[in-house]
Amino acid sequence: MSLVNAPGRAGNLKVSGADTSVLGVRNLKIDPAWSTEKLMHLQDTAPSALLNFKEWTVTFDLTEDLADAGQDLIRTAFDAGTSLAFKGYVDATHYWTSTAVVTKYSINVDPNKSNTASVTFEPYMGTAITNSL
Repeated sequence: MSLVNAPGRAGNLKVSGADTSVLGVRNLKIDPAWSTEKLMHLQDTAPSALLNFKEWTVTFDLTEDLADAGQDLIRTAFDAGTSLAFKGYVDATHYWTSTAVVTKYSINVDPNKSNTASVTFEPYMGTAITNSL
C-alpha cells in the first residue's frame, strides 16, 4: 500500500535538489543549538573562545513505503554514506534547510503493524541549518 499526502497538512519534508516529498513522516524535530569552541595557542595564558558555532540534528519517524521516491533517496544516502539536501517545511512557504548526512536509518519491523523507521540527519561537513521564517 502506497502512502499519500494527507489533506490539511501544510508541513512536510522534501529531499534532494529536486524537492522530492518524503511521505509518511511523523514526529519531525529540528534541534539547532549554539556552542562555543575554545582555542588555545602555544604559550597563551588564556584560551580564546569562538562563539556561535552552530550545531544541529534532525530526527523523525516515518511509516515505510518502498514505493516512495523521497524515502528511497534517504535510504540510498544512508547506504552510500553520501550527503543529502533537505527542506523541512513548517507551512507552504516557510522551511528549514541544509545539507545532511543520514547517520541513522533504523527499521522497526512489527508483523502486526506497518513497518516504521527512525531517521537522523546531521550536518554535512559543518554546514549550518538556515530557515526562511
